[in-house]
Amino acid sequence: MSNFLRYLREISICRAVEAGDPAAVGRLFELYAEPLFRYALILIRRADDAEEILQRFFLRLIRNRNLLQSVRNIKAYLYKSLRNEALNFIRESREECTLPDHLLEVPSKAQERAQAAEIEEALGKLPQEQREIIVLKVYENLKFREIGELLEIPQDTAASRYRYALEKLRKALEVRHG
Repeated sequence: MSNFLRYLREISICRAVEAGDPAAVGRLFELYAEPLFRYALILIRRADDAEEILQRFFLRLIRNRNLLQSVRNIKAYLYKSLRNEALNFIRESREECTLPDHLLEVPSKAQERAQAAEIEEALGKLPQEQREIIVLKVYENLKFREIGELLEIPQDTAASRYRYALEKLRKALEVRHG
């Protein structure tokens, strides 16, 4: 599906959500629940808490659906709103988060699973701001402009954090393989 058609579909869904159409909320959930959950998992690092944040997020979205009127980029809006929900959750809970058992989907082949585990471990050692950008760029396929909007940082800052994170990942993986 072209980006333009996807954009039109998303706008159509937003308008329907805004109008109170429960089926539209379901379609929005189908489109974004999985990637938003992965993002929440990166921020929170606990699957049960990430699920709770996602539920809170969608409830807040439904209650405040009138805010969708001014949204130009639904994807950026959803990620930013979820991020705010996660940060509020962190402030509320004041708990130390631990790494989840499965940050990434693990492939079925043993060698790929081992590589995924190494990458997961290396990602877990990155500073939060770098880990977040890697996930948004690599796994969620956002552009640096979108990442900048979401995190409220300049696009160039997002790009440089990404480069630094990739370099740290490369070094961490090289050390493991001598």
